[in-house]
Amino acid sequence: EAFGLISYDGMQPDALDVTAVNYTGVDGTSLTGYISFPEATPSPAVIIIPDWDGVNEYEKERATLLADLGYVAFAADIYGSDLQEGLDFSTRIQQAGLYRGDPALFIQRIQTAIDVVKSYPEVDSSSIALVGYCFGGTGVLEYAYTDGDDAVKVVASFHGGHQSLPRPMTAIKPYVMILSGGIDDAHGNQTLMEDAFNERNASWEITRYAGVDHGYTSWNGGAYNLVADARSFESMMEVLADTMPTGTHVPTLSPTSLEPTPFSSSAPTSTGGYPVVVEAKDYADAEGYALQGFLSLPDVTPAPVVIVLPDWNGVNLYEKQRATMLAEMGYVAFAADIFGPDNHFVEEFSRRIALATLYRTNSTLFVQRIKAAVDFVKTLDEVESDNIGIIGYCFGGTGAIMYAMSGADDVKGIVSFHGGLLDFETGPAVQAKLLVLSGGDDDTSTQIIDLENTLTNVSAPWEITRYSGIEHGFTVFGDDRYNALADERSWESMSSFLAEAFGLISYDGMQPDALDVTAVNYTGVDGTSLTGYISFPEATPSPAV
Repeated sequence: EAFGLISYDGMQPDALDVTAVNYTGVDGTSLTGYISFPEATPSPAVIIIPDWDGVNEYEKERATLLADLGYVAFAADIYGSDLQEGLDFSTRIQQAGLYRGDPALFIQRIQTAIDVVKSYPEVDSSSIALVGYCFGGTGVLEYAYTDGDDAVKVVASFHGGHQSLPRPMTAIKPYVMILSGGIDDAHGNQTLMEDAFNERNASWEITRYAGVDHGYTSWNGGAYNLVADARSFESMMEVLADTMPTGTHVPTLSPTSLEPTPFSSSAPTSTGGYPVVVEAKDYADAEGYALQGFLSLPDVTPAPVVIVLPDWNGVNLYEKQRATMLAEMGYVAFAADIFGPDNHFVEEFSRRIALATLYRTNSTLFVQRIKAAVDFVKTLDEVESDNIGIIGYCFGGTGAIMYAMSGADDVKGIVSFHGGLLDFETGPAVQAKLLVLSGGDDDTSTQIIDLENTLTNVSAPWEITRYSGIEHGFTVFGDDRYNALADERSWESMSSFLAEAFGLISYDGMQPDALDVTAVNYTGVDGTSLTGYISFPEATPSPAV
């Protein structure tokens, strides 16, 4: 995306394709919604709950867009037929406040729209989604908390506020999506929201877009963000395709042709698909326990070494693939053994649980096994013994954090990929730099906050990155939870992190030796005299910062 290899085409339709529908609320209010039909019917329906300026051209455009993708789309009315276009600020405040303060009325209006949509023969009345923007995003969340219509399968809230209201403990039935800007105050307290959802057994996902403000999907608004709009819309469409398929959805994101990489469609699978170049190496821990790891060498040695700690099914094909990838980057790589040669592939689920529990509850033993790998690689002629790094996946990611917490001073950098977060034992100050890479739908926000506090208390030099909407195991090739984008981003983050830890790159020397700017005098709207400073590159025209 940053290099322009993926483009985000504008989604705003060129023309509207909606028909006005007059209907009446339970309280007798005259309402007017707008319906758009796909080419093939009957189809699932998507009901759009408008933002705070009422149902107008924006919601009609969204309805047209959804119909083009195969859904019957209905832009619902909340305020009334006479409150749709050109509402002034005070009217917006008054109307939005009325419905936010009276959730029962808000929910009643949404239910009326559902009933209207279900009456159409073109609609698959058993498959309905509610989509809300801003004020409408708040409304669809309130509807999710009710024991509402069983036909509602998905609720998607785009930059909607999550209100702190007393609600029944009824189970939340639809799949709930929260799609929010990272600097949007209306998003609310994420921890409280997650707790409320979990208490009601909801299936949910929360995606946050860093640096994105409230109203980021509003095409003509000052906060509009094309990338976040496209990503969030596509995320919703993928959920709709899984939950309420029409057979006509195509991705709105348009990737250009990419060279095959370990993170593209040619990613390694659990059965192969990526070359493995390793050599088995026998070694032992401090107590003489026999271990066997796998070494992969780069073209040029000696070189820094990266130790790969395995996930809970032992050191096998996956860890060998990662070791090979590291060797291709120029590192010596060693896929370390924790369980022993007889447990290189732990197939039985109960056995995995038993082994993982043994080491997670005995940090001394876990650290001892990791230390054995560190000591072994130091003996290799191909290794720069003062440049050692550790990376770990899942169970191995937990071990990586444990090793950092032990205060070990024999490694430069430690990286944990979707490692299980525990109440880690703390000891001496952490010496190694620590990078934690976590799925947003894996560890809870409170676990991350607790980990930050723990690491800060032991003076750890840490960095934590969360990938929104990503589950546990997002780096595991061939797994249903595998996410190529999060895998690639986290791998690149690891790469620069280790290169820095090994002293291969530095971040100094950016301050220029001399200035090359020209003063520009201009005037503010209020008449204030202003002076800025402009600097030009050698080649123009160019983008501007």
